[in-house]
This record gives sequence, C-alpha cells and structure tokens, in this order.
Amino acid sequence: MTPRHATLVGLLFVFFSGCVAEPITPPLYPLTVTVVQNGKTVKVGGLIFMPESGDWGGRVVNASPNSDGIFSAQTSRATGTATTIQPGIPAGRYKVAYHPVSDGQKVGLEYEFPDSIAIEERDNTLWLLLPARFPGEQPKQKVEETIPADDR
Repeated sequence: MTPRHATLVGLLFVFFSGCVAEPITPPLYPLTVTVVQNGKTVKVGGLIFMPESGDWGGRVVNASPNSDGIFSAQTSRATGTATTIQPGIPAGRYKVAYHPVSDGQKVGLEYEFPDSIAIEERDNTLWLLLPARFPGEQPKQKVEETIPADDR
C-alpha cells in the first residue's frame, strides 16, 4: 500500500468512525391499558414492558395512569446526556409487570402478568387483570373493637 492509499484509508476510517449513527428507533404505536383489581380500575402505580426478544436497543417502555386510570405507553431512550421520551411502543411481544406506588422501602411488590402481550402495528388497547392479592401479600387483618365488660 502506498503512503497515499494509507492516508486515504486512514481518512475514511476517521470519517466513518465519527459518523456512527445512533440506533434507529423503530416505529411506535399507541398503547392504552386499563388495569383492573377487585372489579375496580387501578389509578396508581405503573407498568413496565419487557420485550420477549430480549432486544431492548437501549430503550425503556413504561406506562403511567392518567386521572381516569388509563395507562398510556411511552418509550424512552438515553443518548449521551439526554433522554428522549416518545409516546407509543414498538410492535412485538412483551412481558408486562405492574408495580404499585411505594415509598421505596419495600421491594418485591411488583406483579408480573403470566401471559405476554402482542403489540401490533396499529392503535392497541388492552385490559389487564391484577389478582385480588399479590403473591406473598398478607391479607389485611380485620380489627375488631373489644369493649371491656365493665363498660357494657
């Protein structure tokens, strides 16, 4: 290789290595979810969507509820010093986990739905049913007031 060719190859290497593109974000599709527990719409907490393919591509997909309890999916991706957040979710199959509101003191409160969901290349609407109690959750104790015999 002549010095001239070596210089050209070096310049091309520098040019293309500086032009590495960010991964392309796939098309995102609207997803709204209603979460129900004990016959009531859940209006707190959050959903996390985990692609079955295992290919996150640096993206995080989650959903938070509005005041009516409708969860809307959004996709976020951290790039350098910025995070971009866009409404919607890429098409594909996902496992879904619900996490209730917490003060951060307790772990293991999340619930992973047993069946995966399919997101299609269109508007998507889902209903997810939470169990009456989360696995490992203790039933709430009914407190009964005892009146001393002297006060009867």
